Amino acid sequence: MLKVSSLFFGSVVLVLLIAGVLLWAAGSAVGAVGGFEKFMSSIGFENFTFSLGQLLRGFVAFGLVVVALGTGFSVLMAVIYNLISDVAGGIELAVLEEDVRPVRVAAPAPASGAASGVDGRSARAEEQQLAPGYPA
Repeated sequence: MLKVSSLFFGSVVLVLLIAGVLLWAAGSAVGAVGGFEKFMSSIGFENFTFSLGQLLRGFVAFGLVVVALGTGFSVLMAVIYNLISDVAGGIELAVLEEDVRPVRVAAPAPASGAASGVDGRSARAEEQQLAPGYPA
């Protein structure tokens, strides 16, 4: 659980970091970052600027904290589940494979020994009859 959880949370943080960098590049290209810096300066924050290096370091540190906390929480929940399932019984899942092909049953031989039945069908046709409940 430790390996899977750490790989999962690490992947999530990596994807979010890449998405953040791509959004930053798009925002810089269209001037949104500069516009936000000007807006912050106009409302009283003098010389407000974003530092990409400092932002990335902060997001990486936050991502490492998320990976550590998420992994620890997942492992703790797995341990608690295993302890509870030892006492109360866990979840059991049984998967059955059923054969759903139609089964052909042989019809009983006619008592009179005639080649055809009462309704005009041959004895061979009665032998090829499907079992009840199966589609043709």
